[in-house]
Amino acid sequence: MNVQSWTLQEILLFSNNVDMFNQEQQLFFFKLLLKSLPHYQSYNRAVPVYASLLANLLPTLFRKQEWADISQALGWLEELSKEFTSSFFRIVFLYYSGLFAICQGDTIAGEKKVL
Repeated sequence: MNVQSWTLQEILLFSNNVDMFNQEQQLFFFKLLLKSLPHYQSYNRAVPVYASLLANLLPTLFRKQEWADISQALGWLEELSKEFTSSFFRIVFLYYSGLFAICQGDTIAGEKKVL
């Protein structure tokens, strides 16, 4: 299975069924798929697909305490959720960025984002 050749539909299928994979497989596919994100970033149909992928994988990243991957995922989610059509993903970004700040010891800033 060559992840780099997945279509947007296959990426969406994985994103929506990510919990069917164990955490190690989720992280493996996440890291491979993240490499293709810059190529699709300006393609309007790809934005919700990749935003869904990031939103669905963030809980796993937090459970595994993959801080560098969380930071990278949040950076991409922030970028992908700038348009008004992506407001749901903006809310997801704000929540997880607040949770990330709390986990990193910045409780006050984190609570401001989460609450």
